[in-house]
Amino acid sequence: MKNATDKSLETILSGLEAAALSQPCLFDRIRGEHAPVILYGAGHTGRELALRMREDYGDRLFFADRRPDLWGGQVGGLPVLSPAEAARRHGRDGVFVITVFNREPDCAYAAIVGELGRLGAARCVPWALAAWKYADALLPRYFLGSAKDILPFREEIRRVFAALADARSRAVFLELLEASLTAPFDRLSAWETGPQYFIPEVLQRLPERCRMVDCGAYDGDTLRDALACLGAERIGEYHAFEPDRENFARLQAFVAGLPVDVRARISCYQAAVGEKEGFVAMNSEGTEASFVATGVAGDIPCMTLDSVLAGRHCDFLKMDIEGSEKDALRGASAVLAKREREREREHTGHFSLSQTG
Repeated sequence: MKNATDKSLETILSGLEAAALSQPCLFDRIRGEHAPVILYGAGHTGRELALRMREDYGDRLFFADRRPDLWGGQVGGLPVLSPAEAARRHGRDGVFVITVFNREPDCAYAAIVGELGRLGAARCVPWALAAWKYADALLPRYFLGSAKDILPFREEIRRVFAALADARSRAVFLELLEASLTAPFDRLSAWETGPQYFIPEVLQRLPERCRMVDCGAYDGDTLRDALACLGAERIGEYHAFEPDRENFARLQAFVAGLPVDVRARISCYQAAVGEKEGFVAMNSEGTEASFVATGVAGDIPCMTLDSVLAGRHCDFLKMDIEGSEKDALRGASAVLAKREREREREHTGHFSLSQTG
């Protein structure tokens, strides 16, 4: 008998075809004929969306942003208003598209919608609703995709879901899958506190001396958690990859402040990880939201884990690289195969990517 989460998965998957048909026109159905569109957040995500929307919405398109230095100016040729001014002018008839992706508590979707509502904005929608109209250019992004892209992968989705070991992981999986179909951003779980990758189930499976690989090392946040949760003495090697220049500088500064014996075991690479070696371009935010740009030539090195580790195994592999995980895993096939062979020889059972980040 199927349990409740299995039934929820099948309910979501059964709606894929309908969502694929409705998503491209959903935003315009909500907006109507002549309503102004206010993009809340003039950062990279907002600017990228504005490039696509300008031809369709012309002088009915605006930015709103919290940063006072932008007020009264323009970004990408569009006027930038303060949130209060945007709500005063367009709160009753406009559609506010929330383009902010940030882990700060006051930047969560519900917090922003609440703030705009208090200012007088009547209609707020998440970025995904507008992005679905331009899905071929804008998606996938972060955890968001489109139903059209997900549609061919129903069996793979079922297999991944079945492999999840705990109820919380299954619930989050369903939540994020639904977000790519109906964008219920107002119901997404709040950010969880504490170390992201070092839950007890992971810690108890790690050897006394670990070879650790951190793809998307940001400013050293995962390394800080590793030092706190495991202790420096348990880290045999630590390979940290971070392609964004500003983030990498902060990572280096953190590592430079560690004791000499700890620094000697940490290797930092200003590089992306991928399926093959070469160079990539970055959409650099100087934050954890930076990501590799597809189809664009660049000057940031791209490395494979197979070449970096050169025949050695990996005890802990963390990837948080904004959609580039599949290519990075292909470039780590020898590393993963070696660890699997060792696991089989040890007869110790459970090693999986989901358990090691």
